[in-house]
Amino acid sequence: RYLMEAIPSGQEKDYSHPAVQGVLYCNKLFEYERSYKAKGLSYAQVYKRRQKDAKPVVEGFMRWLDGQHPEKWSRMDRAVTYIQNR
Repeated sequence: RYLMEAIPSGQEKDYSHPAVQGVLYCNKLFEYERSYKAKGLSYAQVYKRRQKDAKPVVEGFMRWLDGQHPEKWSRMDRAVTYIQNR
């Protein structure tokens, strides 16, 4: 939610913007979860698929997050702080 607020108006498709990059990571994870639900996988199967599919995305997201150094008190700073505190 905070990442969406950090995207400047009209730059939703600017993939060079850090907030857009963060949203793309999150969207990929949600896409995986929707596909698991649609396939009706068991909890054990979902766990295995998360380890295979989602774990690399989460690791990439965390590396991306560590590389972010937004201006203090900006919307992006709020988003990064929110994510790091979770």
